[in-house]
Amino acid sequence: MSNVIKIKFADVPSMKLPVLENVNISRLNYPIIGFCKPCTATEVILRNGVLLLADGSKIVNIDFKGLLRKTVERSSVMGATLHMLVTNSKLSADDMPIILTRAYDQLPGETDIQLYDFAFETNPNIRYEVRLRALQDLFKKELVAHNVLRGELPSRVITATPISINDQMEMRNALNMAKRLNCNSVIVMSKNSPYSFGSLEDFNNLPGGYFPVTNEFEGRISKVEPKVTKEGFVADYIVTNFDNGKQLQIPIKDEYLAAEIWKINKQVIGKKVCFKGTYVPYSDSVPGNVEFVCIKNY
Repeated sequence: MSNVIKIKFADVPSMKLPVLENVNISRLNYPIIGFCKPCTATEVILRNGVLLLADGSKIVNIDFKGLLRKTVERSSVMGATLHMLVTNSKLSADDMPIILTRAYDQLPGETDIQLYDFAFETNPNIRYEVRLRALQDLFKKELVAHNVLRGELPSRVITATPISINDQMEMRNALNMAKRLNCNSVIVMSKNSPYSFGSLEDFNNLPGGYFPVTNEFEGRISKVEPKVTKEGFVADYIVTNFDNGKQLQIPIKDEYLAAEIWKINKQVIGKKVCFKGTYVPYSDSVPGNVEFVCIKNY
């Protein structure tokens, strides 16, 4: 069987990194550079003066465009592309893209911008390690502070903090750190990779990707454990076995679902249950922070 993973994308005008699901960390091309991606972060790309979401949707929000007005202008003049992670203190990762594609919605909280990649369209072959150093020089704290005073940058713009990852052990440490920091993935970038405009398919040639910390899993239900409430018995948690055979408990936090699942507790034995959790291969025996998703075919 071929060890090449094929990943297909919509054709977008800038580099789009894949989610590296089911990719063994031994296959990553070390040494690499990593960044923790917060659970609430939305990826935004600024290319040639145009702000885009990662799926290629154009950002039209006047509030957000105003924050980066001078940077947008310079990107257009210089033919530069910037990749950034955008968070807002009052918006989730689901809400942020909706707001950004609406012109007149106001950003309700503090907006933080972390920059992690930079390229010139006329010279995309510069290695990522060099591009990152250039980005850090362009957005040094003192330069950012000076531009903030001139009204040319928002005060909450920084370059993302890079993690140097040299082997599998350091990759596991980075994933564990991301989990502790409530991040849903680690962005990994090959130090020697050029910037790639357009779609990417062959994993072996990819410059990097999103290595997820939170994944979705499946298991067969072996038992439904009850608890007593004022209304009577309801499901407390579902018992299943993880891939390695270890037992796992999936809590049912929603009161309505807990009552409904208990009504069919005998019928669901042996059925597949879907759940989400944080899992670092070779470090965790079973996923942590487990959340119920659904029971299949019910």
